[in-house]
Amino acid sequence: MKKFLLIVFMLLLVVPVKGLENDNIKYKYYRLNKVMGPLVFKGETNEEFPFIYEENPIKSELSEFLGERPLEKEGREIYEYDGYHYLKIPKIDSIEILMGPNYTISDVDIMTVNGNTEFKSDNDGYLSNGDRGNFYLNEGVNLEDLIMHVTTGKDGDFHSFAVYFKSEGNIVSELSVSVISNFTTNIYGTQSVLDTSRLESVYFPSKQDDVNLMYKGECMIYQFFDYKYQSYKLEREYYPEYLSAPIGEYIYRDDNDYIIETPTQSESTLEDSNESLNNLENTDNVHTLIKNFSEAKSVKKKTENEVSNENKKSTFKDEVSSEKKSIKPKQYQSVLKLNNNKAISNNKTNKTYIYFMIVILIILLLLMLRIRNKLKNEYR
Repeated sequence: MKKFLLIVFMLLLVVPVKGLENDNIKYKYYRLNKVMGPLVFKGETNEEFPFIYEENPIKSELSEFLGERPLEKEGREIYEYDGYHYLKIPKIDSIEILMGPNYTISDVDIMTVNGNTEFKSDNDGYLSNGDRGNFYLNEGVNLEDLIMHVTTGKDGDFHSFAVYFKSEGNIVSELSVSVISNFTTNIYGTQSVLDTSRLESVYFPSKQDDVNLMYKGECMIYQFFDYKYQSYKLEREYYPEYLSAPIGEYIYRDDNDYIIETPTQSESTLEDSNESLNNLENTDNVHTLIKNFSEAKSVKKKTENEVSNENKKSTFKDEVSSEKKSIKPKQYQSVLKLNNNKAISNNKTNKTYIYFMIVILIILLLLMLRIRNKLKNEYR
């Protein structure tokens, strides 16, 4: 049994196993490039940028003062103080007039307590029966400084309309007006009241003396800053050609993208001849190794059959050697890109075939050894 295992081990060393790996397969190799994404909190990455640099957190700027405590988050530091709440009084930069049904305005003019102000409108000053007219001031004006001159139409007893005072497109105050017919009246900004629910809240750690601020009272105020992380993703950059091995920074192999180079008929014949020669040479090596490990010291006479077999073997080797010399150098006819599943199936078939041939070779060699031992015993 030990002798059998020794023979198998020597066979695996001596007999070349071809076809287990196809030397003609070339793959696409790639490297990984980092593409930076937004700054994010730890644990809040998205699918597009799934990775972060955890070792390098980035500290944000300190936030403005807030009237509500910010949400607790990993990497956020919050500070709180005693402070003061104010409302920011906006500047009026546009006025909208909405006419009631069956009512008319024949002329509109806008000025301030300091005199006339420039404005543009989307109408000629004549509005009637549900029309909307917009008037855009060239610069912002305090609501209490505004004055409008409005002349109503001649029909009817009076005319009704609504006036909306806006800042940056948002309504901050509105006024309903009714004026007798054929009459010019003044509408003052002081007649309208600011809607505090539409005003922006601001907070300070100390009291402010500013006419553009409306004091609301004392409160707790907050500030915070965040530690965020640079997010990134990895993108593949492929080497432009198919390769047999990695090159430079292109160290990653794409097993799903490859080609198999198909040899020409002459190359196939050359490989078959080489394989036959190698098998013959390796068979001689095996016989030599077996002879060295054999304990038999006597020399027996060769039979006529053995002499005949050796002559045939020598003649075959000479023929193959002659054929090998006449074969042209290797050339490739074409390169075929194969389907992954089909190529894997072919490789498995080749591997099975090679292993099967190795097993048969081992069995034949064992039979030869047994015959040899029997012949030894007969000549003793």
